[in-house]
Amino acid sequence: LKKTYPQIDSSRIYLTGLSAGGSKTALWGAKHPDVFAAAASVSAPGIDKEELTETANNYSAADLPYLYIVGDHDFFQMVPVDGSSPYGMPNIFFEDPNVSMFEFIQAYQKINQLPVSDKPDLNLNPYFGIELENQDLVQIGKKEALAGSLVNDDGRELIHLVTIKDLAHWNYRPEADYIWEFFSHYSRDVKNGESVYSE
Repeated sequence: LKKTYPQIDSSRIYLTGLSAGGSKTALWGAKHPDVFAAAASVSAPGIDKEELTETANNYSAADLPYLYIVGDHDFFQMVPVDGSSPYGMPNIFFEDPNVSMFEFIQAYQKINQLPVSDKPDLNLNPYFGIELENQDLVQIGKKEALAGSLVNDDGRELIHLVTIKDLAHWNYRPEADYIWEFFSHYSRDVKNGESVYSE
């Protein structure tokens, strides 16, 4: 695409996907941080978590900002991360090893050189089980969502986690604006590969 459309800004290429595409988003972002300035997974089960974990364990590139957004009624039960959702298909969290996404959080904590959570604690956050900065209820379209961040020592947001209330496993159009707002703060220095944040 860059060859066909040379006007593409190489410093502002982003990656997003839904469901299995969201899982691949998490993986490809980590495998190609020289290409992508940020990544956003939508309703992604942990299909690629083993390869992502291996990639994160050997990661040596610059920060990669990451957004994960999911509905609390998702029938694959990615949230709460302990499989306690009453809205999912019976037992799928416990029977299908591809469901859990907590490993995505751990991988991106490693990638972004943040403290890595050992296990989820739903007392810290009722969906993702980790302590988040700036945790608050936000409005996404007509739906309420609980959102929060993981930030580095400089206060720069590197991971943003969102759960939309009363939303099942599917695209929700207002998510696109929310994701773009996240992406718009980040670019990639094409000369040295560093992640650049701007207000």
